Amino acid sequence: MHESCGDMGQEAEVVEKRLEDHFQLAHRWGCVLLLDEADVFLQKRSREDLARNAIVSVFLRVLEYYSGILFLTTNRVGAFDQAFRSRIHMSLFYPRLDEDKTIKIWKMNLARARKTWGDNLSIDETDQKEILEFASSHFRDLNKSKMLDYE
Repeated sequence: MHESCGDMGQEAEVVEKRLEDHFQLAHRWGCVLLLDEADVFLQKRSREDLARNAIVSVFLRVLEYYSGILFLTTNRVGAFDQAFRSRIHMSLFYPRLDEDKTIKIWKMNLARARKTWGDNLSIDETDQKEILEFASSHFRDLNKSKMLDYE
């Protein structure tokens, strides 16, 4: 089950209800829960941002009672609130992919799709070339936009 944290709302009460609902569903279904872009929940609390502090506190409280498997994605590992250190059992780091590695992953997945779907998958060499060109172009565009965010 996947949920983007940015879609959960910005008011502590709303976030709390949505988190409880998602955690209950994940528990009931016995599935792994992925909270994508969890930065907003994990950030250090400060005196200046009481609304964010409330959301972090809500997340800590709801997390305390969740017994399932939860994955959190973030690209701001150094900005964790200290209270999370004891609650995180394993932390994985994935280095940024360069364009060559990205294309290699696309090729691997196309090969896997061919193997899985066989004749039911109609991707010829021209299609594959276009898919890989799209992936490469998308990679470059994404990196350009990320560079603009840092300026």
